[in-house]
Amino acid sequence: MEQKMMGHNRRPSLLGSAISQQEAHVINIGDPDGPPRLISYLASSQGFVWNPEIFIPSYVDYDYTPLENRREPIHEIFLSDEEIEQMFPK
Repeated sequence: MEQKMMGHNRRPSLLGSAISQQEAHVINIGDPDGPPRLISYLASSQGFVWNPEIFIPSYVDYDYTPLENRREPIHEIFLSDEEIEQMFPK
């Protein structure tokens, strides 16, 4: 008995490129003259920007830009004339 495999095409993803990008930060909280004490944390991943206060101990005086003051990058989207005509019927 032969089984037929039902195949289908996967629809294109509607997610932006930000979902696959990751950014990690490493800071040294040790004394300047002593051995390094490094903390590494994930700054952004899966489309989210993580709050550094979660990862950095409260006793460390670390300068960072709060999330509400952070500027988001602009991703430009280019459309061809044909794509624009399909979106806006005449």
